Amino acid sequence: MSTLVPHLHTRPSPADVRLHAEERPHQRLDLLAWACLALGVASFLLAAGGGHVLGVVLGVVGFFASMLAQMLSATTSERWLILPGWTLAFVGAALNLFYM
Repeated sequence: MSTLVPHLHTRPSPADVRLHAEERPHQRLDLLAWACLALGVASFLLAAGGGHVLGVVLGVVGFFASMLAQMLSATTSERWLILPGWTLAFVGAALNLFYM
């Protein structure tokens, strides 16, 4: 057998199996992950506009919602939405407090 012939995989990789381990969809967790990202972006954008009390509230709510979502998350794709939202919520709340 020649070593130059590419090997064709017939089974999925272990990483692919771990990523899609559960067959059922996580609609509520996906919605929570998107909400965390939206809260973080909103808080950060309000801070970019000069600071506002609403930005602080959105940042604090987004931060604690992201903490909860991170503990409940079941897939890597959910975590990829939660962590940027978590970071943006924290930074947005801090910047809104600073600019007020």
